Amino acid sequence: MSGMPLLMLWLRREARLRWPALLACCLLVTIASATVLTATAGARRGASTVTRLLAVTRGGAAQRHRQAPRRRD
Repeated sequence: MSGMPLLMLWLRREARLRWPALLACCLLVTIASATVLTATAGARRGASTVTRLLAVTRGGAAQRHRQAPRRRD
């Protein structure tokens, strides 16, 4: 007799007894994964913000001239 049916019987019993803990672990892993993926997507989008802004506003064409301060007499 192989040990596989015994193993499946034991796993089924453990899953029946501990399903709340298994559900909690699954939810924690899901929330952690979603947080990491959201942070990664935000970082990638934030890295290209200046490039996208300059492409839309053509900010490189503007120049700023500094004026000398006026003298008060």
